[in-house]
Amino acid sequence: MNKSDDIYDIINLWLHTVRYDDSKEISKLYAKNAVLLGTVAENVKQGRAVIKTYFDEFKKKNPVGVLNSIIFQDLGKNYGSADGNYTFELDEKCGDEIIRVKVPARYTFVVNTKTKLIQTHHSSSTPENKPTAI
Repeated sequence: MNKSDDIYDIINLWLHTVRYDDSKEISKLYAKNAVLLGTVAENVKQGRAVIKTYFDEFKKKNPVGVLNSIIFQDLGKNYGSADGNYTFELDEKCGDEIIRVKVPARYTFVVNTKTKLIQTHHSSSTPENKPTAI
């Protein structure tokens, strides 16, 4: 297997774990000192215990994520990254109802391909399609 395959498998395992398992199992996919900039987080999270607390809340939304695109980069001996887009379906409170919403987001995962653990994960919702100056 090459790094790209390893990283792809790790991200798919992460998506599966986010959907079907609890926050403790999700946090085990991250290195002990990993950094998470979560889609719905106000602050940077570092370390498995803090990352677990983020997913304690995120799991309440019954997340289901699907990869839309992925670009791999080799970052040296034991590291690689993946950048792209995914879409999550989440439960959101709307008045007295819970509705299912789609949240398009972009991501970056930096993975230690030796340990198979996520070192850094950044996710942010995709900006709405508005004309902007570049």
